Amino acid sequence: MLFFGWFHYHKAAPKLAWFQDVESMLNHHLAVATRTWVSLGGHQVLDPKEIPLPYEFILNRDLWLNFIPICRGATPFFTLNWSKYGLSYFSWRIRSESGLWSIDIAHHHLAIAILFTIAGHMYRTNGVLILTTSWHAQLSLNLAMLGSLTIVVAHHMYSMPPYPYLATDYGTQLSLFTHHMWIGGFLIVGTAAHAAIFMVRDYDPTTRYNDLLDRVLRHRDAIISHLNWALAVGGKVALLPIPLGTANFLVHHIHAFTIHVTVLILLKGVLFARSSRLISDKANLGFRFPCDGHGRGYMSSIGTGSCLLRTIRMYNSISVVIFHFSWKMHIMALRFPRFSQGLAQDPTTRRIWFGIATAHDFESHDDITEERLYQNIFASHFGQLAIIFLWTSRNLFHVAWQGNFESWVQDPLHVRPIAHAIWDPHFGQPTVEAFTRGGALGPWYTIGLRTNEDLYTGALFLLFLSAISLIAGWLHLQPKWKPSISWFKNAESRLNHHLLGLFGVSSLAWTGHLVHVAIPASRGESVRWNNFLDVLPHPRG
Repeated sequence: MLFFGWFHYHKAAPKLAWFQDVESMLNHHLAVATRTWVSLGGHQVLDPKEIPLPYEFILNRDLWLNFIPICRGATPFFTLNWSKYGLSYFSWRIRSESGLWSIDIAHHHLAIAILFTIAGHMYRTNGVLILTTSWHAQLSLNLAMLGSLTIVVAHHMYSMPPYPYLATDYGTQLSLFTHHMWIGGFLIVGTAAHAAIFMVRDYDPTTRYNDLLDRVLRHRDAIISHLNWALAVGGKVALLPIPLGTANFLVHHIHAFTIHVTVLILLKGVLFARSSRLISDKANLGFRFPCDGHGRGYMSSIGTGSCLLRTIRMYNSISVVIFHFSWKMHIMALRFPRFSQGLAQDPTTRRIWFGIATAHDFESHDDITEERLYQNIFASHFGQLAIIFLWTSRNLFHVAWQGNFESWVQDPLHVRPIAHAIWDPHFGQPTVEAFTRGGALGPWYTIGLRTNEDLYTGALFLLFLSAISLIAGWLHLQPKWKPSISWFKNAESRLNHHLLGLFGVSSLAWTGHLVHVAIPASRGESVRWNNFLDVLPHPRG
């Protein structure tokens, strides 16, 4: 292989026309795949090997006849006694090791080889393929096929295990499933990314008028809106007759929702890669045009920003799938004999396991107490608060750093608010018009912030709250400060604490801010630290 690589690069490099001969290339690939499947099927029939586990198969070769009833080598072939090679079809698993019959696998490979042989002679194209003019389009299709195939392999490896004893090796099953699911997820995201790059760089609407892709782009708003409604409403209507009884049904509903949302975002990013209502000149800005999130009015549908959003949705989808599969493997594993299939299907059991969020890491919680579990959940809430404060501080910081907030506040009638004042030669006027309506500056003006110093101060204060929340989460895990189980189960005290400490104090603090900061600032008065003492809520008192 190394020699062929060197030879075809230095001595006999193919021409560009050879790479763009799509029909010949596809026929060639189908022929290679055909030979591969025939060779693999023949190997399984003509050259069976012993299975190393269990050890009986090493000591007694005759046991191999239970898996492949053909151990006659190539003699029947040369003696024209081909009936000896008749492939059977047992259609399901062997009970002893829960694997597919190897004779069925050989039969399967032979059938695929025949289909590919026929397809290699039937394929013809009726028009000019975009694959010959855009490498990104070709890569996008290849990633789509490979990513889909990888995800299919992830599920087939445990539902129809091809290797003996793989079905009962739960650690290997979980590792293979996780490995293939993550690879498939990234390949699918790459599909949409390179399709969007093709739309921005290689697609020419003047030469592709009224073809299939052009008609799809002209109806993209209707397509996306219909898919949005189908996803938001259609699924719920279809599920109305089914009672939400078990967590098994709920988690499959989550799978359907997250996967379809991810695909919808991928499709939207491709269809709106060249332009959208918010930014009509994406094709001129380029795929690498950055997205600053909140500083630009939440415009995450720009090139790489859209890819980031797609990747996050893919993370969510794959994480839920792996969580469910991990829980399934833990429930069915032989090292947990106290769990059975019936218990795993019980609604109460599933509701408890999902509720306490320990199914993804069951072994680490085998010896955990109820008190320790509540303490972990309580501490994690502080971490979630820290993330919220950190996220909001980013919003303030971007508006102060890259916007014209102060200029707009001083002369709102003549200065248009823009959240990104750094000029780009490709930053067209339609984009500027879109940013002026982004609304990134309005909320901070409404709550009384008037200068960049106010924005930076607010961002630092939120960062301080984020750090305090992280420290509080760590502190409540220490032996001296850990709450007891009785504290968590005191429902009356907890309810009073939430009503008074969270809703009461926060509402009172927000009212004070509006009265002593936001309202005076809206009148044009200077806001100082002693506003609480000398600034009246109303000019007349």
